[in-house]
Amino acid sequence: MKKIILFTRIVDEEEWNAWRELLQQKGVNVQGNTIEYTIGDVQLVVKNGKAILGTLPPRGGNGAEAEKFIKNLWEQIQQEKEAIIGIHFGSGQSLDDRLIYWCKQLQQNQNIEGILSFVNSGRLLAYSTGAGSKDQIKGWINSVTDNLENLEKLGIYLKKEYSFYISKIRHLILNIFSPIDTDLSGLKDSNFNENYLEKVMKAWKNKAGKKIEVARKKIYKDKKDKNEICLEDIIEMAELTQSDQWENLKKLLPKDEPQQSNNYNEYIQMKEVLEALDRSDENKVKSNAEAFCKWFKSLVEQIDGIREQLTYS
Repeated sequence: MKKIILFTRIVDEEEWNAWRELLQQKGVNVQGNTIEYTIGDVQLVVKNGKAILGTLPPRGGNGAEAEKFIKNLWEQIQQEKEAIIGIHFGSGQSLDDRLIYWCKQLQQNQNIEGILSFVNSGRLLAYSTGAGSKDQIKGWINSVTDNLENLEKLGIYLKKEYSFYISKIRHLILNIFSPIDTDLSGLKDSNFNENYLEKVMKAWKNKAGKKIEVARKKIYKDKKDKNEICLEDIIEMAELTQSDQWENLKKLLPKDEPQQSNNYNEYIQMKEVLEALDRSDENKVKSNAEAFCKWFKSLVEQIDGIREQLTYS
């Protein structure tokens, strides 16, 4: 089972209270300064950062206070060999801003080496809710956990594994549409050889059109399967909802069937090809094969563009 540990914002208890109230609404019995909550194969442990860890001073602050924080942190995490651990310092501050700074200042502290091993392994991370008030933090919690129903998504947010998941989704999309693209490209190259055409028609009869809904589940959120990480999840977490590539992709493969053809011509032409394959309409396949191949190339280009934004941001 995967495990995520969060030490809530250490400067106040607003985030802790937000988690506490939301989890109580889920029927979780909250006692003391630690809450445990499990969905699927992910266990979330939320700890009151202010109460458990104390305050970590800013640079140049009280060294004794920093030593106490580091001691408390090590006592909490030293047995957590596999967990992802997040600390919220407040004000969007990173590990380098606070924890790493003090680890360098207090090199003789016996707990420093252990803490740095967690940092270097990528399992001890800083995070931010990007919000101040309790209600704003509740909104953030619901966003990164799909209303506390998808803890896998929270782990991705903490580790910022966006590029990895986009590559994974890209691979799934290729698996869905590449066989059709390969067959249609082969038909074009053979000048629609009759024997080859017959084989392609037979292979895709009553099968091609179903691919659209399969692909949609990889790109858009599915209320029936909240544990499935989709491209839309990554777009939201990476704050790319306004990117040109995402807007273009939504036109190439809309979440729902468009009511009007405006802006969706490429999608409509692609769908016509799949429907023609379903019913073995050879003439329609011949006339629109090129449209599908162009559509598929453009779809992959948009996904690649999104991945590049994450790689170089």
